Amino acid sequence: MSDKGDLIDKHMAEDENFAFQVGELIQKIRLEGNQEQQNLYATISSLRIQLDTAIHEKKKAIQEAVVSKNLEIQTLKASIIELRNELEIVQYEKKEAVQKAVLESVNEIENLKETTRKLREDLQMATDPRSTP
Repeated sequence: MSDKGDLIDKHMAEDENFAFQVGELIQKIRLEGNQEQQNLYATISSLRIQLDTAIHEKKKAIQEAVVSKNLEIQTLKASIIELRNELEIVQYEKKEAVQKAVLESVNEIENLKETTRKLREDLQMATDPRSTP
């Protein structure tokens, strides 16, 4: 490779126009390299911004989903509490109604027994010859 470098140096020394063209070419290559480097840095910067935006949007979506689900959970818990309260009321009312029905039945049975007893007494008095006035 040093042979090629020596050859270029030799031509540059002999021909000023060739030296000028090589210098311009080197500057053009450096400029293109710098431009490409700047473009790559700009691309990296743009991709970082896009990545940060995507991460932020993902976190925001997760947070919104969590808030939404927490709200739904709270709503369901409130519904459960309300339904439990209603169930307790219905169970209490049912128990009260059963107790009332049992008490009414007991009272009715007692009344029927009393009526039966009185009717037996009346029947016995009506059929017993000793009980006539």
